[in-house]
Amino acid sequence: MNVSVSVDARELIRLTERFPRASAEALSIFTERVGRKVEREAKVEAPAVTGNLRRQIRFIKSSEIAGVVKSFANYSKYVHGAPYYQNRMRRKETPFLTMAMGNADAFIEAEKRKIMSNISRNI
Repeated sequence: MNVSVSVDARELIRLTERFPRASAEALSIFTERVGRKVEREAKVEAPAVTGNLRRQIRFIKSSEIAGVVKSFANYSKYVHGAPYYQNRMRRKETPFLTMAMGNADAFIEAEKRKIMSNISRNI
């Protein structure tokens, strides 16, 4: 189970093409900050019976401008995406990654504004 954030802004793409070095540095910081924030929010939203699910949620930066928040617990897909059964009783799913993205929306928007100003300032 993983979740990703993509920033699709024409101005950002144009600036990235014109000023690749300043853009790469700013995007790297953006990726790190947003990834860590979503990781923290997902850990807050994940149900904690034993705490194992929360410990298994991690942010992995795959490149300078990309990263993934992923749960390595083998049962996380049942907790997150579909009703699961425990002691023959149907339990409600807990979409912790989706809720984490919702909680981090305002933070992501603020970071997008910061990155745009950082790129334009470093030109």
